[in-house]
Amino acid sequence: MTIGFERCGAAVLCGGRGRRLGADKALCLVDGAGRRLLSRLAEELAGRFGEVVLVADDPGKLAPFAEFRPFARVADLRPGTGPAGAILTALTHLPGRPVFVLACDMPVIGWETAERLKELLEAAGAQAALPRHDGRLEPLHAFYGPGAAPVLARGLDEGRRAVRESLDRMKAVFLDCPAPEAAGLFSNLNTVEEARRAGFRVLDPAGPRRGSRF
Repeated sequence: MTIGFERCGAAVLCGGRGRRLGADKALCLVDGAGRRLLSRLAEELAGRFGEVVLVADDPGKLAPFAEFRPFARVADLRPGTGPAGAILTALTHLPGRPVFVLACDMPVIGWETAERLKELLEAAGAQAALPRHDGRLEPLHAFYGPGAAPVLARGLDEGRRAVRESLDRMKAVFLDCPAPEAAGLFSNLNTVEEARRAGFRVLDPAGPRRGSRF
């Protein structure tokens, strides 16, 4: 049975600086047709979720691009605190509903996994539902309920910047994913070579006239 996401929100986290990639992941990862990965992800999410937001350290960096204008562009409320602050921002902007969180450098959205996570979250009355594989958690391909916001905020106030450090202070449920499935589903693009293998190229941050890093 297909589970609807219309009453849920979705957020793409766009704050990664891409030090290993050498470029801003939100702007410089493009597919063979020249479409930014962030744009593809946002449009795919918008086809199923009631509202999609793009959380960025500096939303102004997205403003010049028409492809991002249909989406709310939200400034990170806790800049410099990593994904925990960005997730808190998403939950604050999309209150009172479950929010699916995705990193902007993860090219695959696992819809079956997302459906199962939402089902687990609601059935358990949990504050977070995360995939788990090989003993690892995937906090940036996960669902968070409204109740996760105060826990994350308190954790940041107390110096717990890693999402995992706040999970043991909230009711969290986990979906175990087989290793072969997880290998393709939860990959992210941290280097030029990883981008190339996934069918993407990396634009030169200096501008199109300088070519690309592909």
